[in-house]
Amino acid sequence: MAVRHGAARLVVVQGDASRRELEIERSCEFGRGETCELVLLDGAASRRHARIEARGNDYYLVDLGSTNGTFINGSRVREAKLADGDEIAAGGVRLRFRSAIPNETMVVGAAKTAGPARSAAGGTADAAPVSPIGRNAQFLAARAVAERAAASELPILLSGETGTGKEVFAQYIHSRSPRAGGPMIALHAAAIPEGLLEAELFGTEKGAFTGSIGHRNGYITMADGGTLFLDEVGELPAEAQTKFLRVLETGEFHCIGSSITKKSDFRLVVATNRDLERAVSEGAFRRDLLFRLNAIEIRLPALRERKDDIPLLVASFLVNLNKTATPAFLAEAAARDWPGNIRELKHAIERAALLCDGAELLPEHLPLCLPFGGANAIESTLVVASDETVRSSSVSLEEIEKITILKALKKTGGRRGETARILGIAEPTLRRKLRRYGIETGADAAE
Repeated sequence: MAVRHGAARLVVVQGDASRRELEIERSCEFGRGETCELVLLDGAASRRHARIEARGNDYYLVDLGSTNGTFINGSRVREAKLADGDEIAAGGVRLRFRSAIPNETMVVGAAKTAGPARSAAGGTADAAPVSPIGRNAQFLAARAVAERAAASELPILLSGETGTGKEVFAQYIHSRSPRAGGPMIALHAAAIPEGLLEAELFGTEKGAFTGSIGHRNGYITMADGGTLFLDEVGELPAEAQTKFLRVLETGEFHCIGSSITKKSDFRLVVATNRDLERAVSEGAFRRDLLFRLNAIEIRLPALRERKDDIPLLVASFLVNLNKTATPAFLAEAAARDWPGNIRELKHAIERAALLCDGAELLPEHLPLCLPFGGANAIESTLVVASDETVRSSSVSLEEIEKITILKALKKTGGRRGETARILGIAEPTLRRKLRRYGIETGADAAE
């Protein structure tokens, strides 16, 4: 099936389905039923499990009364707006939602294509090359190495902290390589359970394990003629490391459950946020595999090392949000270290744009400075609303939190799943806070 550049799509990252990737036109249903666009081969899924539908420029996930529920990033939802990179769970199947992003400055998730590309289902399509954004000297030096390395067939190791845009660099390398006409296939090792990682890499034959009902190509096969991007390579288990080293040395491998030797010709780009030399010394990573992987190493600077790029990045994130950033907003953004790097900055800009009533973003629309730690860090302190009452130094943290929640609920029309997402907290946490502050939503009435 052909996948057009810029089309929203679902990518199967765990479990079995009738295809590995599905392009979403205006809507699609998935479940066990044969009438679904994506048939889930899992007994825990309902026949018509859930639907994804476009509403304007956004996509929403709607549970269709499934028996076991539909989940987004671990939280059960009835209806919620989807964001790029969200993981959807239906029974034992995990799906990654990829939105239509015209300017992909950074990445949050699983397999995507760049350049004339082939999807996991084997179709081909034209796609505009991705170009990492920045003018910082360290960033430009890294991009210059990537441009020169693209012409070679040597493996490339992209190192750097989480959220620095390693997958965008991988796409950039692919789009400028002799293999740009082939597929760009991405596999994120950390997002797949250890017991399933080899099956995802090498593919499976019928009967290879319980629930395996037929042949399924692995990512190595799908990358034939193009580029395989293996993210978080340091998470490969020991046995998979040994088998993958053989692929790099001979180009040969076996599907799980098969004795037939297969070959795949691909260019390898890997990424890690770990110290692989330390992992080798600790016995967690093979030294000979590391030698094969880091023929060319490109280190991507953290955002705190390229703060002069923050105004440019903010502008790129605001292109489709109908907002502008004031000089004071940009100064505040540039003053922060952003330990989550570009990914954290992008989420903060999107949240600020949603909570801002006017056309201009002000410093108070940014989240409070917090230690980086995901939902647990954000649970205790939420973003400051723009209300005059919040600017008073006499207002307590609880009052700020309540006002912020009310403002977010108003923006989302009372949809708790979407409200939790923009506040950066889990939906169960939001429910506890709603009960604590005595806030009722439409969802409460329905329950």
